Parts: sequence; C-alpha cells; structure tokens
Amino acid sequence: GDGSVDWERNSNSQDGAFSLDAPRVRAMLRRCGELPAKYRTLAWRFLLELPRNADAYAALSRRGVHSAFADLHLQLPLGDRRLLERLRRLLSCLAHWCAPLASVAGLPSFVFPWVLTHEGDELGAFEACAAVLANWGQVTARRRLHRHHHHDLILLLSPQALFACHPH
Repeated sequence: GDGSVDWERNSNSQDGAFSLDAPRVRAMLRRCGELPAKYRTLAWRFLLELPRNADAYAALSRRGVHSAFADLHLQLPLGDRRLLERLRRLLSCLAHWCAPLASVAGLPSFVFPWVLTHEGDELGAFEACAAVLANWGQVTARRRLHRHHHHDLILLLSPQALFACHPH
C-alpha cells in the first residue's frame, strides 16, 4: 500500500483533534514495519491515551526551570540551544510534577528521545513521559530500564514512589 493512514474524528476531544484507528495502526505496522514519521507523535498520543491536559501542563511550566536542571547546559553541552531548552523545560515539568524525579541521574537520557520525537508538542512529550513512568512500572519496563542503565528510574517505578508524588 501507499502507507496512508485513515483518520477518525475523536468525538471525546474538546479541540476536535484526530486519533488513529487502532486496527489500521496495527495493519500499517505489519505492512510497513513502522509508522511514517509524521504520524508517530499522534500514534503515541493515541496509544498511551494521553489526556491533553494543557491547563495542568501550563501550571507546571509556569513554575519555571527546576533548580536541578538550572545548569543542564554544563551537564549536556548540546549544540542546539532550542533543543536544550525544550529538554530543560520537560525535565523541569517532570520534576515539578514528581519531586523525586529531580534527583534521578538518568532522567535526561530517558527523556531526550521524547523531546526529539515530540518536537512541536511539549505537552505530548510531557504526558508521554509521565504516562510511561506512572503506568509502565511493571517487570518488563524495569528490565528494559536496567538494560539501558536507567537504574535510578527503576526505584521510582514502584507504585509507592509515584503515589508519594500525588497523594490525592
């Protein structure tokens, strides 16, 4: 096939956004082995059932740069200043959302691919990272994180650690 994706209007969306139809995503993955790059962010949003809670993200973002990431430019001397600032904003929002994340040494390397794949969608990058951290703390995720040297994140994947961030 031509790799095109059929879209379906999301009737639950307040902004009239589109979502992917799961059977068609599966069919495209079987046929092509991957989604076209322009659909990947939308696929993550759909598959992770991200809420698109712009108000909550804006409140976290307004809190500014978290002190743990004030000198990120010294730790990660990226040549692209805009990319570094997007990474710093995402890390800061995650640390404001769940304070123990600020002390996780491997967090920047865990988050960086989400910054790259969600280039124009900081809300989506934040929600995708938060969803993975909050919901995928199962044995499989722990093994993958261990294999990729994200040992500090493994500790935060326990339900107790995440509930401590959000008691209500």
